[in-house]
Amino acid sequence: MKTTKRIIALMLVIASLVLCFAGCRKNDTVYSLDQYTEDTSTEAKDYYYVAMSVQDHGIIILELDATNAPITVQNFVKLVREDFYNGLTFHRVIEGFMIQGGDPNADGSGGSANKIEGEFLANGHPNMIRHERGVISMARSNDMNSASSQFFICNATNSTVSSLNGKYAAFGHVVEGIEVVDSITSVTAPYANSENGTIPYKENQAIITEMKVIVYAKSEQPEQTPPETPADPLAEYTEDTSREAKDYYYVAMNVKDHGNIILKLDATAAPITVQNFVKLVREDFYNGLTFHRVIEGFMIQGGDPKANGSGGSGTQIFGEFSANGYNNPISHKKGVISMARRGDSYDSATSQFFICNATNSDVSGLDGQYAAFGHVIQGIEVVDSITAATDKYGDYSGTIQNKSNQAVITEMKVILYTEA
Repeated sequence: MKTTKRIIALMLVIASLVLCFAGCRKNDTVYSLDQYTEDTSTEAKDYYYVAMSVQDHGIIILELDATNAPITVQNFVKLVREDFYNGLTFHRVIEGFMIQGGDPNADGSGGSANKIEGEFLANGHPNMIRHERGVISMARSNDMNSASSQFFICNATNSTVSSLNGKYAAFGHVVEGIEVVDSITSVTAPYANSENGTIPYKENQAIITEMKVIVYAKSEQPEQTPPETPADPLAEYTEDTSREAKDYYYVAMNVKDHGNIILKLDATAAPITVQNFVKLVREDFYNGLTFHRVIEGFMIQGGDPKANGSGGSGTQIFGEFSANGYNNPISHKKGVISMARRGDSYDSATSQFFICNATNSDVSGLDGQYAAFGHVIQGIEVVDSITAATDKYGDYSGTIQNKSNQAVITEMKVILYTEA
């Protein structure tokens, strides 16, 4: 009889341990967001910051980029301010790929009441944010406009993640707490099924205890010493001082440590854009500015006095491309120069431009969305050199945060040029 009782008691202990392992949390540590000041402003911004507390793991700070994905960002911010995400979980975790959350059903089948338009290239939106480690993006079904509340954060930079570019609406990145993403991955991935990474038991999912839109100041980069420039790096070219309107203009550009680029600008295709660019060149506006954004297989972008994508000349021009009702015949391909603009405004281009460094579907997807206005006729190898030397310094969107790593435009000049 005593033996039987011991066996029964032992079985009860084992059963209780099994239940505890299956359903008990070890720490239940909640990380407070009280240290962060809530951003209660209703004024539209280019960038928002969101703090996310994840039970037992820590705090993640996200920077949301409304210049590239305004609809997505506004939807996410609205849900955060409604406390929609508080108490939800990361229900899907795949090591070397991403962690996915924001589903009230905790299984991938749920969402918020409203679906939003997919802001990515395959859906007609030229979203420049590329998927890589720390980037946050919207989950969706096969319907391009089916995203609502579910999001994912990339936990690796590899071909699997980059294959999402142009197909999912990336809208920001982790600025603090990437180690928390890693912690969620390492702790909960073992509970995920091998088919699609879904964690079937909610008790094994990492809990989002709170999200809050916050006031956040990014650390400033130290001022850099301006580079020394030669007296006239473009002395070999004769300046075109004529103010007579032309169909075509030629511009020489010297890039420090890389060489000279000669551009042919087509005023028959984009007269407003060309006249604006020529005017800025003649005012020496571009001298000393940089290529602040570089993406291999896509483009190099420059012409921003602030060297971070937020600046310009102060004068916005009409966007000469088909989406804005203008028939521009120039197609984007390797060597083509085009105007950069805000994602939410067709007529927001000022001084920032980009030169395509590849011919592929990513570049051709810009046709009709951006004002191409010329092409490189000499020096395409200089474009390649800038790309190879500086791409590695770019962040999730290709922006090179440290100005000392950016290629410097020492001089631009409108020149007389005879094509062979």
